[in-house]
Amino acid sequence: MNPTRRGVFPMLPTPFDGDGKLALAGIPALVAYIVESGADGLALLGLAGEVRALSIEGRKRVAEAAARALDGRLPMLIGTSCDRTRDAVDVTQHAVSLGAEIIMVAPPVAERRASEDDLLEHYLSVSRAAGNASVMLQDAPAELGVELSFDLITRIVSRAPNVRYAKLEGPLDGQSIADLREHPECAHLAFFGGKGGLRYIDVLDAGGSGMIPAAEAPERAVAVQRLYDAGDRAGALAAYRRMLPLWTFQAQSLAIAVASVKQILAWKGLLKDPYSRIAPALKPWSREALRRHALEAEIITSNGSLA
Repeated sequence: MNPTRRGVFPMLPTPFDGDGKLALAGIPALVAYIVESGADGLALLGLAGEVRALSIEGRKRVAEAAARALDGRLPMLIGTSCDRTRDAVDVTQHAVSLGAEIIMVAPPVAERRASEDDLLEHYLSVSRAAGNASVMLQDAPAELGVELSFDLITRIVSRAPNVRYAKLEGPLDGQSIADLREHPECAHLAFFGGKGGLRYIDVLDAGGSGMIPAAEAPERAVAVQRLYDAGDRAGALAAYRRMLPLWTFQAQSLAIAVASVKQILAWKGLLKDPYSRIAPALKPWSREALRRHALEAEIITSNGSLA
């Protein structure tokens, strides 16, 4: 069993062609870009990876393509969030068979809201399926409409010893991390932030271990993390502020984030098509605003290429 990880695990975007079909041939270039950024791991099949727009078979194909491209160069985190427990168990076992070190699980979203006891049983089933792999609890209430209460988190952690991480994406994620770190049942957890990096400094100041950002400029998140871990908070803050206008624009909604990240990666030549199954293409004004933010952050050049 590996100790809990720290650092930057960029979320791999799922590439599609212009007709909305999986474009698995685009995955190796994206994986190589993330590896070369200095990232500490690779994440895939999270909300920003459009996991909820993929079939179970589609998820497995993406995971297999990513695992082949990664070839063990970095630890791999695979999201296995599903509305049905049996599906979550299935894709979790598949992820473990591919070498996933961390399994990330958001609560199921069903027509009828599950009780906390139902959610507990769901997480315990997935944790058992993960075996020796670590499990990361993901709380993203704004996107999913389901919140993991502190009481439920502590109940899960007390009964599932391989739950070693939590990714908190509520309105006060720094405060949530600080509160949970004080709870005896959760003192061992490593906390990661999300929201594309939006509250990175707050997450680290609260005792968080790292970030699962988007993949439009993973080297920038790595810079924030390295400076902070070296004790240079001022330097980390300056690196964070350099990206903040872009990250704020993208964080307006999950759909805007996905559309924006894919557009930037298309400008960089890392995606053939910015098509998203969950987000319409950006309208002209928003596309130009995104381009300005990306230029000002110096992650693309004036002709839209890789900076």
